[in-house]
Amino acid sequence: MHGCTITSAGYWSHARVLADSFLASNPHARLWVLSVDGSREAMPGGERVQMLAPGDVGVDDRELQRRATMYTPQTVAQSMKPNLLASVLDRAPGPVIFFDADACVYDDLDCVAELAETHSLVLSPQTLDPNPLARPEDSAEEIALRTGIYNSGFVAVGPGAEPFLDWWAGHTGRRCVWDWSCQRMLDQPWLVLASTLFDHHVLKDRGCNVAGWNLHARDVHWVGDRPTIDGGPLRHFHFACGYDPERPELLARDQKYWPTLAGRPGVARLSREYARRLLDNGYVQERMRPVQGVAMLSGAPIEPWMRVVYRSALINAEQNGGVEPPNPFAHGEEHFSAWIRDRAVPTVDALMKGGASAWPEAGAPDLQAFELVAAMARVRELAPRIGELEAIRDDAIAWAQREADRSRAAAAERDALARQLEDARAVMTSVWNSPSWRLTRPLRGAKASVMGLRSRRRHPDVGSVSETRQAT
Repeated sequence: MHGCTITSAGYWSHARVLADSFLASNPHARLWVLSVDGSREAMPGGERVQMLAPGDVGVDDRELQRRATMYTPQTVAQSMKPNLLASVLDRAPGPVIFFDADACVYDDLDCVAELAETHSLVLSPQTLDPNPLARPEDSAEEIALRTGIYNSGFVAVGPGAEPFLDWWAGHTGRRCVWDWSCQRMLDQPWLVLASTLFDHHVLKDRGCNVAGWNLHARDVHWVGDRPTIDGGPLRHFHFACGYDPERPELLARDQKYWPTLAGRPGVARLSREYARRLLDNGYVQERMRPVQGVAMLSGAPIEPWMRVVYRSALINAEQNGGVEPPNPFAHGEEHFSAWIRDRAVPTVDALMKGGASAWPEAGAPDLQAFELVAAMARVRELAPRIGELEAIRDDAIAWAQREADRSRAAAAERDALARQLEDARAVMTSVWNSPSWRLTRPLRGAKASVMGLRSRRRHPDVGSVSETRQAT
């Protein structure tokens, strides 16, 4: 029996736990590990573990650069599953089981190997029990319909599976995409079609491919140190969907669709032990390492819309014999950036005129990609109005600035006058309260009387002397 998995920077701790558990439970097996980014780490198992690079499974440097441009790092790994299985099957004839790296093996898998030997292809369903949830949109069944009813994280092949693997690799090489609206999740949906095209066996061993999405009706039970489920051995558990060992009380970051562990002590213990094994194998240090393929060599990110445009242009060129589009790893970042800008503008224009029918993949537009570029088209339509609003905003800001300056100047002048008034009031108050002002008050009264008489004589109609005094 041979096992195989795919890993890269950030997932070596998972690969080490998988290797240790698989080889311990299957003492006559070997494990093949494909390192997508070429990184190499120490692995348990000694000579029973064989390391592979992309070139060893038929993905040369140029093809790897193409996939790194059109796919995210996770998707690059997903797209290479059939290549790895085919390569191992060619090197070591016999049954081969593929595991996602975030899995742990607890018992022998001889039964799966025998089925692969007999049927060439063994597919594992997402769930084996009807989901009891009242809201269909929240059920594991609804999710399985969208993501694929078979899980690609646990697939077994044997002699005779070569046609299937060639067919699967032909699809994942260019069409390993996540499009929830079209019910396409990476490499999984193709397995549904494979079940009608190739001889296969549907695995219904209830101890295999156990995961959060099929635990709604059961729990793990422990017999000493051995986990069991549904009365049989637990063989393989899939800790998928962003399992975080620093929060082992959760099986996934988003628990919306999965059962909690509060009422499942058996799974809770399983989770705690797996978390400890990950942490002991360097999980924290691994997560701090940079992931290749997220950005270009300069550090500039490869935006999702860039991947969409590049992938469509590559497919179009390969189908119609055109010139291959540049990518930042083989042709240089500057060349790729210039091409992507030039490519984006006419694509948006075509969509604005022709809609979905103008998409480069004639007859089979990628809905998610179309929506992304359509959003760009709407931005282009709104750009003139955005410019007008920005000009109005700038004028309003300038006017507000001018008014603020005027207000500040008026406030400064008001404050200056207020200070002068206060100074004058202080001077007058000091004079009125001085002894000289009080002593000279009779003289000021006599002077006022004389002035009043003189004024009376000159102007008889002004009033009497008493009136003049009173006025004074």
